[in-house]
Order: sequence, then C-alpha cells, then structure tokens
Amino acid sequence: MNRDWFEGWRGQYKRMLRWQARANEALKYSDGDTIYDFIYAFFQSSYHLRDWLLSDGVATNEEVKILFSSCAELQLCRDICNASKHLQYDRPSIEPVPMICREWNSFENKYMDYSLYTDKRKPIPELMAQCVKAWDDFLKNKGL
Repeated sequence: MNRDWFEGWRGQYKRMLRWQARANEALKYSDGDTIYDFIYAFFQSSYHLRDWLLSDGVATNEEVKILFSSCAELQLCRDICNASKHLQYDRPSIEPVPMICREWNSFENKYMDYSLYTDKRKPIPELMAQCVKAWDDFLKNKGL
C-alpha cells in the first residue's frame, strides 16, 4: 500500500516543507542545477498541495480558488509550477511573466542570490516562506 494513502494531504504538506528546507540549504552550498531542481520541486509541491486537500475532501474547490485569487505568492507558485511542467507560461497569473534568475555581481565577480522577477524582485527564500505561510494560515483557518 502506498504511504501517501495513509498520510494524505499531511504527507504532501510535509513533503513541501522538506523541499523548502532542501532548497534553502542548496542556496548556500550547491551548484546552479541542484538549486534550480530544489526550487522547482518546492513550488511544484506547494502548488500541488491544493490537489491533495481537494482529494482528501478537507477543502472545496471554491475555498482553494478564493485562496489563490487572494494570494499573489500562491499565484506565482502556480506560474512557476506550470512553467516548469510545460516550458512556458500559457496563462500567467501575474504580469509580467515571472522569471527565476541568479544575480551576478560584476564588481565582486561572483554570483549572488536567486530571485524571482515580475514587476519587482523577490528573493526565492522569501517567496517560499510566504507560500508556506499562506498555506499555514489557510489550514489554521480550517482548523487543520
């Protein structure tokens, strides 16, 4: 029997947190490919938590729609997830289309932090933390 059947949405939530921890650790020490892989894995896990909540029957489609329509960070999460799956943003939630970049400091001749760019810059660790907080608030408001 699949472990996920026992844990349900809680297993997906914990997986999202593990990917966040791995991504934050990778941002300190790892190569660019590993960092991108962990960042994408986090956003995919975060976005797909909605499917787990719906499948387990602990949230309604309407509740999830309201959450995503009211939370820019989860909209960005959806866009990153869909772009990593489909290569491009067919229907972006946020304009301009978000882009994950690693900054180069030409004065110090070294790479800097990873950030997400839309109309402004948002550091990836900050965006991941905001996505987790949005889910935490949603789950808390539902008594989960």
